[in-house]
Amino acid sequence: MNADRWGDILEKIKAKFEIEEQYEEVPEDIPNAKDFVVIAKLPIGRVMLVRRVRPRVLDKLTNYSKRADSDMSVKYVYDEKEMTERLDIYRYDDEQEEWVKAEMAF
Repeated sequence: MNADRWGDILEKIKAKFEIEEQYEEVPEDIPNAKDFVVIAKLPIGRVMLVRRVRPRVLDKLTNYSKRADSDMSVKYVYDEKEMTERLDIYRYDDEQEEWVKAEMAF
């Protein structure tokens, strides 16, 4: 999922369906990360599309001790230039009143 493809998807959704909300979120714990969120009303119900842009993880450093009652911490090392992108789709479940990740079968 790249920016051009995301733009195409948004144009198609705006042309055919009603957009309820559109906003960006910036996760505080991941540097240079952004989430682009669109909530639309489709014939199958409310749908939320989330485009997640994150820096590529280069390494995962775990700090721990084998002593009792010791803490464990995880630190990620991110690539400053290379980004990963993914699209998550959720639908709103009226009975549970929460967003449920859509199951895709290809």
